[in-house]
Amino acid sequence: EFLPQQNKVNAGDKLKGQISAAGKHVIVIGGGDTGSDCVGTSNRHGAKSVTQFELLPQPPEVEDRPLTWPYWPIKLRTSSSHEEGCEREFAIATKEFLGEKGKLTGVKTVRLQWQGGKMTEVE
Repeated sequence: EFLPQQNKVNAGDKLKGQISAAGKHVIVIGGGDTGSDCVGTSNRHGAKSVTQFELLPQPPEVEDRPLTWPYWPIKLRTSSSHEEGCEREFAIATKEFLGEKGKLTGVKTVRLQWQGGKMTEVE
């Protein structure tokens, strides 16, 4: 809901009950282009902090060209949205959302370990 709503605001639409990251500690769950867009939009709203969780381990900064061709190379990508500011956490999964009186107060997470393409939780 967050990004489609922002697109409507950018187009000049007036919305009731707009979701705003202003003054909040934001956690973006997921990477890729959509996650990056959420990071940038949260910063532009004036979030106190932005943290992005990614299930996969941190990729290398430089791709292994012979290994990746003809596929999309696996390497760390830092977008202009990331450069606006965020903490990036890799190999982490969300287990539970914690709340009180309808407000999110915390998130329980677990670290992940990847071996042979398989994911295991690290206790």
